[in-house]
Amino acid sequence: MALKMTVKKHIGLLTLHGKAGQIAPAFMSSFASNLVLTTDFDTDLLGSFTGEPPRLKTPQECAIEKASLAADLTSLDAGIGSEGSFGPGPYGLGIMNRELIAYVDTALGFKVLGQFNGPILVKGLEVNAHQHKQLEEAELLLSQVPAGQGLVLQLADNLSVQQKGLSVDEVRSMLPHWLAQGTVKLSYDLRAHQCPARQVHIIKAAQNLVERLKCECPKCSTPGFWPEHYETGLPCELCNTPTEKIKHRIAKCQHCLHTDIYPEAEAFAQPDYCPRCNP
Repeated sequence: MALKMTVKKHIGLLTLHGKAGQIAPAFMSSFASNLVLTTDFDTDLLGSFTGEPPRLKTPQECAIEKASLAADLTSLDAGIGSEGSFGPGPYGLGIMNRELIAYVDTALGFKVLGQFNGPILVKGLEVNAHQHKQLEEAELLLSQVPAGQGLVLQLADNLSVQQKGLSVDEVRSMLPHWLAQGTVKLSYDLRAHQCPARQVHIIKAAQNLVERLKCECPKCSTPGFWPEHYETGLPCELCNTPTEKIKHRIAKCQHCLHTDIYPEAEAFAQPDYCPRCNP
């Protein structure tokens, strides 16, 4: 008889930045699962947003490693790890925040990743005491900081000299002393507990992870049977030429490798997307 691979009732969570408040509610409401918090590993060793130390692994690798460490450090069979990253928005406009949350069952040997991608406001600039315009721009930045958003001060020529988690008033008070040492980098603190916008995205990533865990393989019941892969080639409705539009999505079980294919609702693509009709 196959072993039922269900989500555990007690799950380790490794975080130094208060993510339990964003992740735990989804697991409690969907699975009645309790998250057991551990802070016994410095997750900043895997890389920090301020570049000290640099990130050497992909966000997915970091999330999975944190989840595995969470299980090990709490002596539980499953763990959760979360990792955020930032990149350019569509057409290079704005900044996008991608939140990944990994659930790893170390006993049964499967893992599932939830995610959310969304735009986020990220600001930063360099300030020199002898540049009046830069001082004005710094004050403008400070006047527009959203409620709850933390700030970071760093020496521009030595980023390891830094202070994080500062309020607007604290930065205003400390800035003259920092400027006396040279050019200063002033930026948003992007750690989860200092960034309310990220907290909203983490909640949505946790909800996505829960939905993926609810999707079980129809053959062996392993969680995470999610149609995240796809193939393009949807034919043009005029000439039947394959286009770059998605033709179908694919769910593949990581345990038994059972595969299901889900065709898109549209059987044909508009001619606008056709390389022949609209070259």
